[in-house]
Amino acid sequence: MHQCNNCCTHLTEETISATDNVLMSFVFGIQQGRFPFTISIRACTEDLLVFDDPLCVSVCHLNVIPTKVYIPDLRYLFKDPLRGRELVAAMLAEVDAVCLKQHWADEKFRNTYLA
Repeated sequence: MHQCNNCCTHLTEETISATDNVLMSFVFGIQQGRFPFTISIRACTEDLLVFDDPLCVSVCHLNVIPTKVYIPDLRYLFKDPLRGRELVAAMLAEVDAVCLKQHWADEKFRNTYLA
């Protein structure tokens, strides 16, 4: 690839850079990179973990990850489409419940950000 898909900058003129992999830092117990690796847990079940995205770009930017399944990338979900669909549906249901209970149900939040 010779240019960025987003901004069309010629990559041959750019220096190589990297970003911190925050999720893997949690796995390996790394506490800090360019910023502290802390998370605000919104919900935790036996199967799922919902937390605020530490690199959020909006007032309600959540991540949900399964705790019993490793998903290396999207293709994993298509290996067993029915199971993949069930997993995505469960993740969506959990993050929706968190949004409804902890954000949309909060009158001050609604008046501040949605009014």
